[in-house]
Amino acid sequence: CAELVWDLKAQAKECAPRSVSRWTLQFRTALPKLLAGLAAYYTISSSGESFSRLSKAGSSRKQLSTTCAVDTNLVLQRPHLIQILTLLRLFGYDGQGHSLDRQLVQIRTGEGKSLVLGIGSLLFALLGFRVRCVCYSEFLSRRDHKLFVDMFEAFQVGEFVTYSNISKFKADKVNEKGDIRQLTVDLLKGNLTAAPRDLPARTKGRGLVEDILLVDEVDMFFGLDY
Repeated sequence: CAELVWDLKAQAKECAPRSVSRWTLQFRTALPKLLAGLAAYYTISSSGESFSRLSKAGSSRKQLSTTCAVDTNLVLQRPHLIQILTLLRLFGYDGQGHSLDRQLVQIRTGEGKSLVLGIGSLLFALLGFRVRCVCYSEFLSRRDHKLFVDMFEAFQVGEFVTYSNISKFKADKVNEKGDIRQLTVDLLKGNLTAAPRDLPARTKGRGLVEDILLVDEVDMFFGLDY
């Protein structure tokens, strides 16, 4: 796994667009291979002992004949077709322009939104972006993050991926320019000498970075509560 992680990080660094306005053909060409590598790592890490047993059995021709009788789809956890197609679309694989367009994707219940958001967050982080993945439910957000936190740490991008509910995201955006309560007090007292300015996002070791927002249950995001 360590070798796979190193190889995928090197590939991502080589083709990383670093900006949604510079979505290059080089990256689009490399995208299927990157997703295949991340999917392979997900299968290895999430299937655990099942994967190890199949790998050991496959090294023996005699045991292999027995293993082949087992439906690996029932043993190994791996992304399915809808999830891979969604990720390809999310990352603009079929796009023609030089920028990444905003996407609205419908995935039916049970078709694996958690995996799409987890691997999508991981890949965006590997490409040099800062990722915010939000959901209306704090419980669901924590659950989904827990499913992929080990992968984020394995690829050393944990600090660049944040899961939260929509309310927490909203509060963080409001306070980006400073403590809104203190700014209000300063304004009322006449101590606010200048309007807070939009500051470019800086992340340790990456310089200026762009933010990517992934929204789960987007219909709730556009509801009356928000």
